[in-house]
Amino acid sequence: DITALSRALTEPDEDIPDTQEKRVFYIIHKILQDEGHPYALADFEADLFVGEDTLRKDLPAIRKKLKDFDLTIDQRDGKLFISGDEVSKRKMLADIIYIEFNDKILSLYNIEKAFPAYDLNALRELLVEVCNDYHFFINEYALTSLVLDLVISIDRIRNNFYSEPNRNAYTFGEREQS
Repeated sequence: DITALSRALTEPDEDIPDTQEKRVFYIIHKILQDEGHPYALADFEADLFVGEDTLRKDLPAIRKKLKDFDLTIDQRDGKLFISGDEVSKRKMLADIIYIEFNDKILSLYNIEKAFPAYDLNALRELLVEVCNDYHFFINEYALTSLVLDLVISIDRIRNNFYSEPNRNAYTFGEREQS
């Protein structure tokens, strides 16, 4: 779109990824966060103001990053999908958000920018209340990390992405098995 390109050139937006590493994180984040509405390469070309060749060169870096989480990227009907275990997708999304805020302090304000549909202050207050009720101390960093993990899970579940319980992951004693 010429108008968007013109605006991007005259009013540079710091949020537009301008390196391969930033594009890789942007693309993975966008696919995972909007998994119910798949994106095509052409959509990313328009969002990032790059050509198809640039994005095709980014795909091996995306595959490499996803491999660390046992995930893969697939293309079906011109759309991009990330395949793999739901828990791995959530871990990948949390990792990307931590990296995006690497140069800033991870705060509720920054998390709200990634998840504007949620009242994170209310979630934080609820967590503090539960911790106080059970006399459990949680520092501010751990509390913010917990809010991030919970909002990722809530958002994924809200968008119908569930994690199947792994029955093999639990070890039961002899009494529990009877």
